[in-house]
Amino acid sequence: MEAPWKARLRQIIADRGLDMKTVSLRAGLGATAVSQLLRGPHQPGVDNLKAIAEALGLTLSELYDGREQPRQVVDIIGHVDGSGPWVAGNHEAIDLRIEGGEPVGILVVGDALQPRHQHGDVLIGPRQVGRHLDNLIGVECIIETTKGERIVRFLARSASAGHFKLRSINPTVSDLDPVKIAWAAPIRLVKRG
Repeated sequence: MEAPWKARLRQIIADRGLDMKTVSLRAGLGATAVSQLLRGPHQPGVDNLKAIAEALGLTLSELYDGREQPRQVVDIIGHVDGSGPWVAGNHEAIDLRIEGGEPVGILVVGDALQPRHQHGDVLIGPRQVGRHLDNLIGVECIIETTKGERIVRFLARSASAGHFKLRSINPTVSDLDPVKIAWAAPIRLVKRG
């Protein structure tokens, strides 16, 4: 008897009018990977199964267990006007799913972040805390410092241990260094306004 996740995967591929090769390639796997997984008696590695799920726009649990993930509402907790600090405020929430932490969003006000971001864009990412913030080096983030400063910048290494350099999106604005970060949310989605 075929494992339930295999039957589910076959059905999703058929329902979407796809073929196994297309799904394999979208997942960054070899062209015959999905076919081999479905024919073989072995369980696939988690990384491969996750890649297949993501290629289909699903979470791992949606594909493997058949459990649909609830949609999330992202609270827009403030807005940013240029390369200055972001300002707390209540704005309309956005309904979607972002994995990796509590999702937060910032509304861009004004044009000082152009051409990267436009007035009306919403920058969205999962809020992350802790010592793994080093994994965000080189990534554009929504940030709150331990001093309560709120800003959208790229994280960079600082010469001071336990601190970061915050690189400005706008080349005419100075970087901030050294800075301690309370939390950072890597921007995973930009909803164009």
